[in-house]
Amino acid sequence: MAHSSRSSWYTRALIGALALLAGYVSPLDAQVLAPDVTFAGPRPAGLPPSPAEALLDLNVADAQAEQSVVAVTKAYYPKDSLRVNAEVRANEWLKSLPSSVAVGLQRDPYGMIAVRARHDSVARRAFAAHLAAPGQTLADRAYTLALAATAFASADYPERLPIAEQYVAQLDSLGPDAAYWQFSARRLLIEAYYRLGRGADVARVGVAAFSRVPRMPYEQRDEMFEPGIALVYAAVIDALSGRPDGRATIRTMNRELLAAVTPPPDLVARDSSFLWMSDTWRSVMQGNIDMSERVGQEAQPLVSNYWVNRGTTRDSQTVSVRDGKIRVIEIGYFGCGSCVAAVPALERLHQQYPGVEFVWMTHGDGIWGNRLVDPKVEADRLAEHFVKYLHATFPIGIAKPVWVPADDGGSTAEVQTPTWQAGQYPQSGKPTFYIVDAQGIIRRTMGGFDRDVEKKLEGIIQYLQHEQRSAGGVSAPSSTSSSTATHRHESSSTS
Repeated sequence: MAHSSRSSWYTRALIGALALLAGYVSPLDAQVLAPDVTFAGPRPAGLPPSPAEALLDLNVADAQAEQSVVAVTKAYYPKDSLRVNAEVRANEWLKSLPSSVAVGLQRDPYGMIAVRARHDSVARRAFAAHLAAPGQTLADRAYTLALAATAFASADYPERLPIAEQYVAQLDSLGPDAAYWQFSARRLLIEAYYRLGRGADVARVGVAAFSRVPRMPYEQRDEMFEPGIALVYAAVIDALSGRPDGRATIRTMNRELLAAVTPPPDLVARDSSFLWMSDTWRSVMQGNIDMSERVGQEAQPLVSNYWVNRGTTRDSQTVSVRDGKIRVIEIGYFGCGSCVAAVPALERLHQQYPGVEFVWMTHGDGIWGNRLVDPKVEADRLAEHFVKYLHATFPIGIAKPVWVPADDGGSTAEVQTPTWQAGQYPQSGKPTFYIVDAQGIIRRTMGGFDRDVEKKLEGIIQYLQHEQRSAGGVSAPSSTSSSTATHRHESSSTS
């Protein structure tokens, strides 16, 4: 990564921004037309686009195609045809890019386009040529190897995973100075193995990935604490919790990660803001740890004073979670924008997977408008909002608040129900999701909300349904999709 010219730095930054996009090619089955392969934007006559620009254009076209499928078919998670169209577009780009532009840094995006075009040998030659170029620093080589690993790490193409593993092995041979790239390269591998149900590989790759965090320079450890890592972390916790030594491994890993948030004294001496950074990371990590302690444990009953969309009564009920159903539980607050934003996603999944129960647990404040009201009055108003405006048909539990004195002489609303009071479903972010399998065991946790939450939840549901079928249980059929996962406890060979 150490290059003197500004253009070289810009190209590398652009490639880095594209790397993650390139790894997330959604499988699709709705039929869409492939947009023409053209460079989007004015450019000097006679100047061919670079591979980096072509990769950007390819990713934009893929995103536009997926949005078209969503808008036309109303299917949030389209399937195989977009993947086919992406392959066609990538092949067109390979034909139109002159070989003279695929030199230097441009070999990396050229290789990534070749992977998308299903020309693996072309891609591997491009990556090898860049790695063999004279004057490469350790950072240069690590960066290219990490890109190559992520390009080949996809559950849609399981036969490529051994290639991704080979690049990761080359990264490991660079030693501890490449710890950041060794961690980054394993992220998509973890997700791919989890989608395929290869629990042994998820555990193996995940433990190796998180062991690199304490070896990174402190300033680079923020990748462990950005929102997207929570799903990867949760997948590793799930895989480990099913192994004989899993809980001990989880606690050791968590202890090392928590220690990694403390900045070295020399950094603090130079800049005290590292202490603030450390406190922020520690809060995130502790939330992940608290939730990880629940993974693999029995889920507790859901208790609420007021229920919407559950039977003919809205009275207080205790809902068992050990009734043979897979269950997705959101713990949130009706005044939290991101918590409410998840309601339409849960409703779509509820319609798509009728055998899975979706539940949203929230609580009131005892306030409506600008006045105190009886909690039941507030709950009635909230129920009207959920049903009439958000069109929710899945169960929603509203806990009654109890006003208690506060230190400032005022009072605050506290939720007084066993679901929260006993810490049975600790929160890490708003909202927090718990996914419970048909045996009533907490299998996954997710903290926070992003626009991909529906896809993430659907992937976990498919995984658990396939696992249930593999174990001989009865699983609710999916209306539009199926999983290729196998049982999470099955052993698999290391590639």
